[in-house]
Amino acid sequence: ITTHYSEYIFISNSYSFDQRGTAHPKGQSNSNGIEVDDGSKHVWLINNFTSGNIRGVEVKAHKEWPAARNVHVIGHVSYHDVRCFDLRHIGHHKAEDPESTTAYDVTLTDCTAIEPIFNDMYEGLSPRALVISAYKNVAVSNFTAIGDPSYDYKNYPAIALQYRSRNISLNGIQVRGFKKAEADIRLFGGNQRTDNVNISNFTFYKSAKSGIVIGGGVYNVNINNGIMTGDKGAYGITSPNSQANIVGVYAEGYDYSAMIKGQKYNYVPNNLKGGTRVATTSGYATSETGFLAASSGDPVASGEASAVIGSTGGCKAQGTRNVVIGSSERSTATKDGSRSVIGSSNNVRIEGDGVSRTILSSQAVINNKSYTVALGYGTGSPSASNKKVELNAKAGNVLGTGRIESVSDLKDLAEYFESKDGSKIDSGYLVTLDGDKIRKAEKGEKVLGVISETAGVIMGGAAFYWNDRYLRNEFGGIIYEEIDVESEDKDGNVVIQKELVPKENPHYDPDVEYIPREERDEWHVVGLVGQVYVRIDDTVQAGDCILPIGGIGTKSEDGEGFYVMRINQPYSAEKGYGVALVFMHPQM
Repeated sequence: ITTHYSEYIFISNSYSFDQRGTAHPKGQSNSNGIEVDDGSKHVWLINNFTSGNIRGVEVKAHKEWPAARNVHVIGHVSYHDVRCFDLRHIGHHKAEDPESTTAYDVTLTDCTAIEPIFNDMYEGLSPRALVISAYKNVAVSNFTAIGDPSYDYKNYPAIALQYRSRNISLNGIQVRGFKKAEADIRLFGGNQRTDNVNISNFTFYKSAKSGIVIGGGVYNVNINNGIMTGDKGAYGITSPNSQANIVGVYAEGYDYSAMIKGQKYNYVPNNLKGGTRVATTSGYATSETGFLAASSGDPVASGEASAVIGSTGGCKAQGTRNVVIGSSERSTATKDGSRSVIGSSNNVRIEGDGVSRTILSSQAVINNKSYTVALGYGTGSPSASNKKVELNAKAGNVLGTGRIESVSDLKDLAEYFESKDGSKIDSGYLVTLDGDKIRKAEKGEKVLGVISETAGVIMGGAAFYWNDRYLRNEFGGIIYEEIDVESEDKDGNVVIQKELVPKENPHYDPDVEYIPREERDEWHVVGLVGQVYVRIDDTVQAGDCILPIGGIGTKSEDGEGFYVMRINQPYSAEKGYGVALVFMHPQM
């Protein structure tokens, strides 16, 4: 049954089966069940059956003629045809072929493909339940593909989208039994790739090795609401890139549920690209990678990989990789900079073309300095002068306009010192300087401080790296140098920026493990000023002043020394000391 250059054709309740193939040479007989061929338009195939053909239903055209279009196949059953349903425009498939200008508008509704098989009438043609080539605007709804689990499909896919086909929707797809097929659905990539494909509401049951296989260069695919049950399969979904939108897909019975851009998953990850707007009453995500969520009051995420989350009052994330979270009243990360964050703030701005700027828990503050975190409060228009705290990541500086206060039981100001003999000095001993190192203080020696466990402020810790990692000038200031730093602009291009950074000591070896001073026996926290616990002998009472003998405090006869505020533990002959709370102060 075939149509050529016909319009408004209705074919229903018809059978076409067991073709003989005698009209062509052996092995070359393209004997099909029902063809909608060259130049046909407005054709309906309703409730028909085909079996034993090369193609059950073929919607096509030859190279020289316009493709059949506006074709609707409804309720068709194909059994043991080689290709159950095949849409193609011959001569318009390959990259070097001209693009078809007529292959449009085909629907398949409530159709069934049962056990496609090889057929000697047309040698080498692989069996498929559905093939779409060159056609655009194709809608397949409620399609069932049933394979024979024991049949050798020679690792071909059951459903193939290929040869520059575009704008295809597969909805309500059920596939089972193609155990020896490569994939239930394959989207072929490369220069002749398919693209712009929607796959939704699908179920695969104990079928092909892989559920959905996406080829290279296929970037516009939406996969939604699917259940894939494999039977010792390889992958549920595979894609060489991470561009497919995937939501609400479950896979089991495969070695891995998904492999996306080389990463293997034991579950199918939800994956979304493009500007996203979620749970927001107004506002815009105007870039492809902008994200707008749980916000109101006309917020805008207009930069690449920028987001506004949980914010109100016209907040904006412009520029590249900028984020505004939990903020209000026009808080804005401006378009010239990148890698910036505004959090829990009101009416603040990150300005200029710098990078890595942050404003937290602030009002009416401007931060325009790279590699800094700013906190502050002000009224009126935002201003940099409203900053109250600044953390400088590059220099390691902390600036603040208010006080630093310890609200726990920490009482003294301390600094790290190294012991003279490299051994540990226990807490509570009074110590003196011997050169630039410390030892226990003796009678008549000037006391530097006491080994402390209660310091509220400790200096000289060198906790992160070797103390001499960076070169210093003759007064101890760090020497800086200008270097080139690579980064990416909004288009993914590499750009070079000049940065001023500390100059590294040529003797610094980053591969040598660094042990912080607090973990080394030779380094000690010495309380210099404040209330400190000190070891005392049996001569000391509250209200006395003390001086050292062997590092232990003893009563001063002339009132010189350090004042004893109270006795915490009386002297113990067994221990050889008591413990007193003593106020330390610098000795003149």
